[in-house]
Amino acid sequence: MRKTYEIRIALAMPLSNEPTAEDIVKIHDLYAAMSHFFSYECRCFWHFDTDPIKCRQEIMKAELIEDFNYGMDYLFWAPDLNSINVPLMWEMIKRIDAEPLTGLYTVSKDTGKLSVLAVCNEIIVRFNRKYGLNGWFRTENNNGDDNPDAAFLENLTALGDTILPHEKKTQVTTHVPALRIPAVVNYLPKFHPRAHPLYKQHNLTTFILSILELASASKNKKNIALYGAGTVSNALAPLLGDSLKLVVDRNDDLCGKPFYGTTVVKPESLKDSINDFDTIVITPIAREMEIRKYLKEILGASYDTKTVIGFDGLVTHSSDVKLTGSTIISKETHYETGNLQIKPSDKLITTNERKLTKRAVLYVGYLCNIKCIFCYYAHTPAKNWHTLEECKADAYLYRTEYKNEWVDITGGEPTIYPHILDLVKYCNDIGLKPSLISNMRALANVETLLKLKDAGVYDFLCSVHAIGETYDFLTKSKDGWKHVISAVENFQKYDIKWRVNCTMTAVNKTQLKDIATFSYQHGGRVINFISYNPFEGWTLKMDIDFQARHTDISPYLREALDYCDEVGLEANVRYLPFCMMRGHENKCYNYPQLSYDHHEWDFCSWFSDKTRNPSPKTSDGIRCLIDKEEDLHILEAHKFRRTAFEQCDKCRFCALGFICDGIANQYAGRFGTDEVIPYDGDFIKDPTFFIRTQKKIVDE
Repeated sequence: MRKTYEIRIALAMPLSNEPTAEDIVKIHDLYAAMSHFFSYECRCFWHFDTDPIKCRQEIMKAELIEDFNYGMDYLFWAPDLNSINVPLMWEMIKRIDAEPLTGLYTVSKDTGKLSVLAVCNEIIVRFNRKYGLNGWFRTENNNGDDNPDAAFLENLTALGDTILPHEKKTQVTTHVPALRIPAVVNYLPKFHPRAHPLYKQHNLTTFILSILELASASKNKKNIALYGAGTVSNALAPLLGDSLKLVVDRNDDLCGKPFYGTTVVKPESLKDSINDFDTIVITPIAREMEIRKYLKEILGASYDTKTVIGFDGLVTHSSDVKLTGSTIISKETHYETGNLQIKPSDKLITTNERKLTKRAVLYVGYLCNIKCIFCYYAHTPAKNWHTLEECKADAYLYRTEYKNEWVDITGGEPTIYPHILDLVKYCNDIGLKPSLISNMRALANVETLLKLKDAGVYDFLCSVHAIGETYDFLTKSKDGWKHVISAVENFQKYDIKWRVNCTMTAVNKTQLKDIATFSYQHGGRVINFISYNPFEGWTLKMDIDFQARHTDISPYLREALDYCDEVGLEANVRYLPFCMMRGHENKCYNYPQLSYDHHEWDFCSWFSDKTRNPSPKTSDGIRCLIDKEEDLHILEAHKFRRTAFEQCDKCRFCALGFICDGIANQYAGRFGTDEVIPYDGDFIKDPTFFIRTQKKIVDE
C-alpha cells in the first residue's frame, strides 16, 4: 500500500444542475481536502450541461487528457456532489488495494442511481480504446438519456474486471478539524493540512546525518546484504568493501547488472544465500516498514537471526532490549525495601473538577548527581546553574504576571542547587507554593530533607524509573536504589508528601505494576507514567536501544493501571496515544489535556519568552490576540503537537484526532505508525472529555 501522498486521484463530477455559489465552495473545499490528504497532483473536474451525455463526455475528455499529462491512479466519478468525501475515498481505495479489485461503487438509497464510482485509472484508458466517445455512456439496452451513469458502469464491467458494490462504513465524514481562532472568521482549509512524513523526516540535514549513521552502523558488519541498488547503495558500497556479499532489488531492470564486484539479484535470493550474510541494510528511504514486512515474508524464522539496518534505525528482533550490562527484572523478582513500612497515604481529598492549572515550572540549571540514560537534557551543552537572582526573577514573573500559585522547581537536580533553600523561602514569601522534582539521592540525607521541609517545600515529585538493580542501571548510579529506599523511609518518618514520575522504557516495562505497588504502599499520592519522549538531542537518533514500541509497553501499563484503580491511587499517563490506553482513557494526558491537570504546568508561563525555560516561546504580541485563556492553552498544545508529533493517515479520521497528539516524530520515523487504531464516531473537541471522570487529589 502506497503512502497517501503518493496517490493521484482524478475526481470527476458531472453535475445535474447549474452549480450554486454554495456548490462551488463545497467543490473547492473537497479539492483542498483531497489534495492535502492525497497527492498535491490530484485533479478535480466538474461541469454542467443540459444534455447529460454531452456533460459526461466533456468531463471524460478532461480526465483522459490529464491522465495523459500527469498519470492518474484512480478515477472517482461522483454525479452526486453530496455523497463524496475524502474519508469515503480513502476507504474505497484501501478496499480496492486489499482484495484486490478494479473498482467499487455506491448507490443512492433515495434514487437508486450511482452516487460514487471508484476505479483504477488504467481501466479508463482501456475503456476509451474499446468504446470511444459516442459509446461511453450508452449500451444496447440503455441509450443513456435516463441513466448515463448506469450505462457507464455496465460498460466498465463488460471489460471483464471486478467492480463491486460498496457499503459505506466510514462514520467520520471529514478530516480532524483544525484549531481556528477566532472562531467567527471563515478559514480555508477547514482541516489540519497533512504533513508528508517523507519530507518531514528526511529533510536535507536529517538525510545527511542518517546517511552517515547508516554508513557507520554498516561499516562494522562483516557480511552484508544490501536491499536496493539505487543512489544510497552506490554511496555505501565503496565504504563496505569486502563486507558486501549480496545486493538485491525488486526492479527487473536492475537485476543481472554488475554492482561493485557482485551482481544484483531478486530479493528471493536472500533465502537461498541465508548463510552468506548476517546483516541486511535497507537503503530505500521512507519504505523501511514495508520492506521489513516483505523480508519477514521471504525469510520466515530466519529473519530473526539477522540484524536489519535502515534509515529508521537498528532493529532488535527479540522482545527484550539488548543492552550491554543491563538487567531486566522479571515481574516475579523480589526487591529490597529496607525498613520501609507499608503505609499508604490516607485522608486524601479528591475532585472531578477540571480547571486550568496555576502551576509554573522553574529551571535552576541542568547539573545532576545521576545520569539517567533517557534524560531529556543528556545532549544539552550548557551545564551550569542559573543565578539566584535569575531564578527569583522567574518566580516573581510567574506570581505577578501569570498569577501562578504553585511552582515545580526542577533541573538538573534542584536538591543540589547551591541556593535552593533561599529560592524555596522566596517562593513561599511571594505566595508561590514550591514542589521539588527530584531523583531523591540527596533526600536520603535526613538533614538535607529537613532543611528543605523547614524552608517550605510543599511536596516532592520523585523519579522512580525502576526497581532494584534495574533502577541503578537506568540511572547509572551506584547504590541508587538504596538511596531511594532511604529517602522514602525519611518521607514516612517525617510525614512528607511525595508523588512519583516513571519514564516507561524497554528496560522497565515489566516492572510498571511493581513501581505502582511500591509507590502506593509507601505513601506516594500520585503516579505519572511517562512515555519516553525523544525530544531535544534525541530527535535524530534512530537506534535508541532502551526505546520500546507502544504496543510492547501497553499490556504491562494496563496491568499497572488496573492495580491503581483497585487501590485508589491516582495514575496519569503522559504523551501516549489514546488508542494505546483503551479502557483507561480518563488517565491519558496528551498536550491538549496537560493544562487541566493541576500538577502540570501552565502553558502561559511555561512558554513565556521572558524566562529561560527550554520550551517553545510565544510572545505577548500573540498572547494578547487570544480572548479566552482556554483558547490560548489549546493553541499552544496544537502548535507543539504540529512540530513534535506526527498524525498518520489513520489519525486524520480518528474521532479523537483533535485531542490526541499522535506519535512522536522520531518514533514514527523509527517504528512507523502501524500500531495506531482510530476511534469511530463524531469528532471530540473537548480536551477534558475523558479526564473529567478521573478523580484527582486536591492539594491543601
